[in-house]
Amino acid sequence: MDFTNGILCFDKAITLQPFYVKAYCAKGKLYELSGKLDKAISVYSKAIETNPRYINAYIRRGKIYVRKGILKPAIDDYTTVITINHRSSSAYCHRGIIYRMMGFYNKANNDFNKAIGINPRNIQALTEKAVIHRIKRQSAMHNKMGLFHFAKKEFDRAISEYNKVIRMSPRFMAAYYNRGLSFFI
Repeated sequence: MDFTNGILCFDKAITLQPFYVKAYCAKGKLYELSGKLDKAISVYSKAIETNPRYINAYIRRGKIYVRKGILKPAIDDYTTVITINHRSSSAYCHRGIIYRMMGFYNKANNDFNKAIGINPRNIQALTEKAVIHRIKRQSAMHNKMGLFHFAKKEFDRAISEYNKVIRMSPRFMAAYYNRGLSFFI
């Protein structure tokens, strides 16, 4: 791929038609493919500034934010897409994935349900719902194992189980509480 010449062509298209947001997005995609994520974010932001209702720019920028681990702005981008088009199954699904990554399982599950309600064949949303169910089940199992080891005064093993819970479900309050007890009893 010749990224440099591709970007030059998109720059010329933008010079000739400054409101042609598809050219911004194509340029952003080239930066994305070449690994220049900050430049891609900047170009997608310019596309959004040019046309605040152009959904593709929000979606592309949101995906880059997720790749960079900047989750709050990604949620904001997908929320904006949903505001513009409340029938966007993929926006609900992408936002749900971010909520799952952050440990907000109820919010994630709500978004997956909305995505499936819009498109019952949204395989990604169906799969993600199953992932949440599995995480919750495994978290509960490890928490019970931690309680078992705690009762037997095997505190190092209890802490190990609670650590597993916290890695899988960072918002599982009881695991933090139980691990805290295991450290000082």
